[in-house]
Amino acid sequence: MSEYAKFFRKARRGKDITQTELARLLDFRSGQLISNIERGISFYPLNRLPQVVKILDLEIEPVLSLILRIEEKNLRRIFKTKNPVGLIKPSKPDL
Repeated sequence: MSEYAKFFRKARRGKDITQTELARLLDFRSGQLISNIERGISFYPLNRLPQVVKILDLEIEPVLSLILRIEEKNLRRIFKTKNPVGLIKPSKPDL
């Protein structure tokens, strides 16, 4: 299980909220996304993180640090590849 999954599962359980209850509070159709997040399959949509932080009564800094560590690791892995997807050498402008 990923650090992200563990962090949010522990936070939810600490507030004694079920996956279904959290999903309802976030206006998700079901608890499936919460389940996927807590199994390390998905991430919270970034636009929903402020709600998650509020509902779970989390401090912002640990959440930001966690997400930045994950993204840094992902970016470092991308830049180590020989031809990273989406990286195109800029062409010289036509004069």
